[in-house]
Amino acid sequence: MAVTLKGPTVKSAPLDVARIRKDFPILAQTVRGKPLVYLDNAATSQKPRQVIDAMSQVFEEHNANIHRGVYEFSERTTALFEEARAKVARFINAPSEREIIFVRNATEALNLVAYAWGRDNIKRGDRIVTTVLEHHSDFVPWQQLATEVGAEIAVVDIDDVGVAKIHAHELSLVAYLLPRLQEIPGVTVYGPKDLESRVGVVSFNIEGIHPHDVATIFDREGVCVRAGHHCNQPLMTRLGVPATTRASMYLYNTTDEMDALVGAIHTAKKVFGI
Repeated sequence: MAVTLKGPTVKSAPLDVARIRKDFPILAQTVRGKPLVYLDNAATSQKPRQVIDAMSQVFEEHNANIHRGVYEFSERTTALFEEARAKVARFINAPSEREIIFVRNATEALNLVAYAWGRDNIKRGDRIVTTVLEHHSDFVPWQQLATEVGAEIAVVDIDDVGVAKIHAHELSLVAYLLPRLQEIPGVTVYGPKDLESRVGVVSFNIEGIHPHDVATIFDREGVCVRAGHHCNQPLMTRLGVPATTRASMYLYNTTDEMDALVGAIHTAKKVFGI
């Protein structure tokens, strides 16, 4: 589908989503007899077969501590680990492979920055500027650091628009989904109205149905979404809601799956007699 955006035009080849989906074996599953529609990618994206196979190969053939042993298993595992570091450095054009630090997840990375760099650089009287939009993992560590060293936390509020970065394929799915959601009575969609300020995430509520109930009913339809405050209670307070239902897209999602999401909304409304 074509998406019209304001501003400079970025040309890119369309994704072969069907081919990409073949790399993700979990997507071939059914849930409660329905095709799996996985839309909780902002929390955990699925792993491609290449990653699964590589992990299995290590565990089956040469599992060992890296940088510790002098035996063959350890040396083989260390070599592969460092090869991955070199690939990441080349991919992001890092000046040195030594700048690439592997951590378990974004939360650990943010804590590492706050408590390592932060303790060396943030002093009493300094101001740490954050926003009401931040995930708890990028809010709480700075809040705790400020309390520890005597710094000030300045929280920037949002208006009803917000600013975000565009991701082409996911954005095309959002562009397809939003008009359909806006046609459904009782559905409130949160976030910017213009596509330029959006990413591949759509948060919404269905009037009269708690998001937890929505997610439970969606599961019966094979549709996986996230429901709750999404580790961002300040934003929920700002929006005046206890929680939202969140669909987050990735490169393997399709417009047919957006149709399934819309169908699940109608099912939820029917179950609650709305």
